[in-house]
Amino acid sequence: MVAPITLGKINEYKLTTMFIKWMINKYINYANGKKRLFRRSRKALIFLHEPMSLVDQKAYEDIMFLMGYNRGISEINSETILCNLASEQAIWSSDNKDNKLDCAIEVTKDNTIEYARFAYEKFKNDCKRWGVELQELTESEVLP
Repeated sequence: MVAPITLGKINEYKLTTMFIKWMINKYINYANGKKRLFRRSRKALIFLHEPMSLVDQKAYEDIMFLMGYNRGISEINSETILCNLASEQAIWSSDNKDNKLDCAIEVTKDNTIEYARFAYEKFKNDCKRWGVELQELTESEVLP
């Protein structure tokens, strides 16, 4: 089985599109079990807890455009300065600043320990692929 999104990167475009469409239908288009008749706007926000490359940014924008959000798609990622705001506060302030978002999708893990373990395992595999021993890396080489 392929995870559609891993560490914020889109692995499988079609599965990610289906996943986001399912989330929007389940959590945005229905409120209290009733289908919503009107959208608040055609604007959406993607909140990603990882750095976002231009390719990932364009892929997320394309997916949201396919979902009908064609008036503006904003992105917040780990490199965005939030001025000491929590993620929920940043989403609400973006809603106020951008004049009513229809939806905000936060891409993250619930269990941050598992997220860190996955990132560490990926790093170890990359080190093997690059031919670098983990013992060779010291704090002075990794950190400035």
